[in-house]
Amino acid sequence: MIWFAAFICALVFLLIAILFLKAFYQKATREMSLVRTGFGGQKVVIDGGCIALPILHQAQKVMMSAIPVTVVRRGDKSFISKDHLRLDIEMSFEVRVTPTHDGVATAAQALGPRIARSSDALHEVLESKIIDTIQAASAASTLEEIHENRKAFTDEIASAVSVFIEGLGLRLESSSLLHLDQAAFATLDENNVFNAIGMRKVSELVSRNRRERIRIETEADISVRESRLAQVQRRLELEREEKESEISQQAYLTRLAAETEAQSVQAKVKSSLMAEETTLSKERDIKAFKIEHDETLRRKEMDAIRELEGVKIDHAIFLAAKRAEEAKAKAAEESSKSQVILAAEAVHTEKEEAVAVREEKIALLRLRKELSVKQEAAKNKAETEKLLAEADARNVEVRAQAEKARLQAEAEGLAAKIKAENGLSDAVISMRLEKRKLDRMPEILGMMMKPVEKIDSIRINQIGGLGNGAANGGGGVDGAFGAAMDQILGMAVRLPAMKQMGEEIGVDFDANLAGRMADYANRIKSGDKTKKD
Repeated sequence: MIWFAAFICALVFLLIAILFLKAFYQKATREMSLVRTGFGGQKVVIDGGCIALPILHQAQKVMMSAIPVTVVRRGDKSFISKDHLRLDIEMSFEVRVTPTHDGVATAAQALGPRIARSSDALHEVLESKIIDTIQAASAASTLEEIHENRKAFTDEIASAVSVFIEGLGLRLESSSLLHLDQAAFATLDENNVFNAIGMRKVSELVSRNRRERIRIETEADISVRESRLAQVQRRLELEREEKESEISQQAYLTRLAAETEAQSVQAKVKSSLMAEETTLSKERDIKAFKIEHDETLRRKEMDAIRELEGVKIDHAIFLAAKRAEEAKAKAAEESSKSQVILAAEAVHTEKEEAVAVREEKIALLRLRKELSVKQEAAKNKAETEKLLAEADARNVEVRAQAEKARLQAEAEGLAAKIKAENGLSDAVISMRLEKRKLDRMPEILGMMMKPVEKIDSIRINQIGGLGNGAANGGGGVDGAFGAAMDQILGMAVRLPAMKQMGEEIGVDFDANLAGRMADYANRIKSGDKTKKD
């Protein structure tokens, strides 16, 4: 029983010890160290653990892993070099707590809770000092020197940063220059003195380098061109010599070929001349026969046109007489219509006058009736009523006379208008005829141009001693062309009238027949002029 009680007591004690250690025992890890202060003094735990009682002790965690710190300065916040140029720099550092008891204690004392949180808190502490160090190193060197000695520039900054962070219980693990370039002008303020000096130097450097580059490129281009020129000259010289030899050989061969060909050509020319003379004689005979045949056909056409022209002239005279009779009948009809209208207007005027007289009498009767009624109703006002009645009567009479005068004036105006139309009936008829002609003018012009559209070709035969040729023989080519154009225009003008005349007499005038008639008319006219002369 005692052993059981002792076992229970030991088990309870062990359980209490486990719970006590779980609640108050803190362990250090590979990434986290502990600094305990309070009862018993300061104790730094890197590998083991310690008991931290809530009332007696205070335990602080210290991060032991490497912490990255990146500094980026660009644009208007960039660094200034020795030659007053703006530098876009990006550097990365890795720092960690010195893995010693003193280093851990110093870091815990200098940085406090920030060393146990994220790297952003540590970045806030170190950024300002790192920026100051980079600016100091940049101001001591030019952009070209920094670029050529990047490692020395990085080591200089790393040394300065190491000295600073050792006082915080930290040490620098690595440093890297990630980006180095000149800041863009677009992001800089031109009114800033440093920016203005840097821009001027950059402009001078760029201009000088551009001139040097252009000079080098020009010299290289000149040397290349000179080399090409020498090659071209040599090639042209060789080609010239080859051409000279070819030309001399070709001239010799050409001379031999020409002599041979001349002999054969002479023989061919003799045979060709004989064949050509035979052909020309045949063509002359054929042309003479064609001219004689065409002249015979033209005489027959002229005879037919003369007969047709006589028939048309007789019919035109008959139509002119009929149209004159029709015009006289229309004039008589217009005159009778005017008389009928004038009589109707006179009847209308008399009717209006009778209506006006009747209305006047009715008005007087009404006034008399009203006067009698008023006299019986009010005898004391007889004189006044009488005067009013007389005034009203005069007023009505004046209105009636004015209405009568208006009606008479309208009747007289209408009669004068009718009389004027009767007096100008011939002029009115002429005007209407002219208006009708103007309305038909577009159609007439279109018909005038249709014969020209049907012309496929024009042949001009200028034969001296016949028709117009005898009169205009001295005109040469110009006289023949002018005569042809006059015939074309005359045919275009006369064709619509001739077609209308043909419809009235029952003959169809096509473009060819109209052209022959126009030609015949011109020949007759020219013959008459010749006889008169």
